[in-house]
Amino acid sequence: MVNKCFRNIIALLDSDLSDDCLEFKYRQTPQGYSRINNNHKSCIMAHRFAFCWHNGVAIEDTEGLCVMHSCDNPSCINPRHLSLGTWAENNKDRANKGRSTKYLHAKRVFTPDEIKAIRRRYSPSRCSLKRIS
Repeated sequence: MVNKCFRNIIALLDSDLSDDCLEFKYRQTPQGYSRINNNHKSCIMAHRFAFCWHNGVAIEDTEGLCVMHSCDNPSCINPRHLSLGTWAENNKDRANKGRSTKYLHAKRVFTPDEIKAIRRRYSPSRCSLKRIS
């Protein structure tokens, strides 16, 4: 028996696909990815299922790999926006698009008002700079 969520995704994928994002918002993670219960045994990410279904790939064959979004929309399940890659490729793609945490912190520039607010809040008598960095 196929789970209702799987049937819903299959129906969406079998319809005419445009180049627009095809959003599937169900049981989302804090990052916006949708999860589907697989007969209460495990969860499958909706975009991974969509990629596998559309491309005729077994879920097991994608183990250890990432299903990457070219659209950067975690709720998108449009197979035209999805590709299979390694974790290194996914991390590189994220960094190239400026979405890497490391990149964001390294390039962060505070405004003069933010600097004043930080200095007021964290005076040397209350804590050291090492503590807030």
